[in-house]
Amino acid sequence: MNQKTAWLMASKIREQMGKDSVGMLQGIIEADECYIGGKPRKAHKHTDEKPNKRGRGTKKQAVIGVVERGGKVKAEPVKNTTSNTLSNFISESIDKVGPILMTDEYKGYRAVQATMPCAVINHKR
Repeated sequence: MNQKTAWLMASKIREQMGKDSVGMLQGIIEADECYIGGKPRKAHKHTDEKPNKRGRGTKKQAVIGVVERGGKVKAEPVKNTTSNTLSNFISESIDKVGPILMTDEYKGYRAVQATMPCAVINHKR
C-alpha cells in the first residue's frame, strides 16, 4: 500500500480510538486534580527564570481525573479547578444514583458533596 493510503487509514483509526467513550462510572469513585507540565520548579542558576509554583496558582496545565475502583478511568485537561469546573466534569462522568465519591478536602468539591454521597479523605492524618 502506498503512503497516502497508510496515512488515511492511520488517521481513521485514530479518529475511531478517540470516540471510544468510557461511559458513566459507578460504584466507589475517586476524584482528584493535579497540575502537569510547564517549567521545572527549580530554576537553573545561569538563567533569570523564576521557579514554577506548586499546586494551585501555577502556570502548569490543570487535569481533573476520576477512577472507578477496579475499573474505568476518565481524565480531562481543564482551564482551572474551580467548583463549577469540578461539578460539571463529575456530573458528566459519574452516574448520579448509586456511586460514592471519594475526594480530598479541597473546597471545590463542596458543591458536588451536596448533590451525591461523598466521603472526604483528610491527607493530614
